[in-house]
Amino acid sequence: MSRTGRMLAAVVLTGAVVPLGALPAHAETSTEVASNGAYFYSAGIDKPEQSPAQPPNITGDRTDGVAAGHLGVAVRLPGQEDKKSFLFFDLLEVGFDGVVSKAVVTVPLADGEGNTQMNPAPERVKACPADATGFASEDGASFAQAPKTMCDVFSVVAAPSADGKAYTFDITTMAASWVTEANNGMALVPADTASPFQVVFKPFSEASIDVEYTPGADSLTDVEDIPVEEFPTEPFDDSGTVDSGTAGLDAGGFDSGSVDAGAPAGFGTADLPAIGSELPETADAADTPEPAIAADESVPTRTVAAFSESLSPTPGLVIGGVLLLVLLAALSLIMGDPRTPAVAAARPTRLSQALQSRDRIRGLMSQSSPRS
Repeated sequence: MSRTGRMLAAVVLTGAVVPLGALPAHAETSTEVASNGAYFYSAGIDKPEQSPAQPPNITGDRTDGVAAGHLGVAVRLPGQEDKKSFLFFDLLEVGFDGVVSKAVVTVPLADGEGNTQMNPAPERVKACPADATGFASEDGASFAQAPKTMCDVFSVVAAPSADGKAYTFDITTMAASWVTEANNGMALVPADTASPFQVVFKPFSEASIDVEYTPGADSLTDVEDIPVEEFPTEPFDDSGTVDSGTAGLDAGGFDSGSVDAGAPAGFGTADLPAIGSELPETADAADTPEPAIAADESVPTRTVAAFSESLSPTPGLVIGGVLLLVLLAALSLIMGDPRTPAVAAARPTRLSQALQSRDRIRGLMSQSSPRS
């Protein structure tokens, strides 16, 4: 195919790929459980500011009717909230660039000892966004520590599940904002405070959310869905000319040369520039060894010779070394051991011994004679 034909094919292929890429991605569904939750009680204990951990819910089953680890929503006095709870979902599978088209939260109702259900009904509970205060698995903590609810922004009343064992909340609008804005979780609060009631739910780890969403353009997770561009494997066209669009790869500025006019059509034989030696014209490409780079012999020879001459001893250097050795030998003789050998003491004569004996006798006689 000629170069012009390839350019036309590329244009057609580009026009075909763009509409395919513009098509909306297929919808995905995911289900995940809540990663965090909290329950707050109007009569709960306030955590001291200096305390690093939340104190336990000492009210327990005795007064609040909510078992440890469970979630409660209640009104004890008309017009006054008594209990509220919070849930947090990560939505990791959706990603920040996805588009949520449906999101339904399911919270199972609690049963068993320690949980008191009083006038429960789905229409008594609603879901609202929470503010950025945050929560961390509080269990019966004071209202003073609870995040604020933003029911004026969004709220939805619960609906019963098909089996009647859970409440469901369609929070599509709220979940859609979680992937585009801040995700602060959701609150479960009384929808009507006109009359007392209490609804107790199972622990947050049993609440779940079902999401339908469309992945964004940057959320491809399957390697097979990532388009891979294929490059042509034949750098030469049928006319024997080099296709500069695919084979003209720059190898450090090296020019591949021109095509030999006498070469057979379809492949061609490019004349490579000689580097110190030339390839035989009749040699086969498979049997031809790589051209050896012939070095300029004059420069290395002069360099080695100069280096050798610099290391060779000169006559002056030899004479100087001999004179230095003679000088060192003379200095060693002159500056020998300065110590003078001790002269042996002369042996005393008989006369000197006789005189010494006489002097000793006189001394003894003078000491023994009485004083006048």
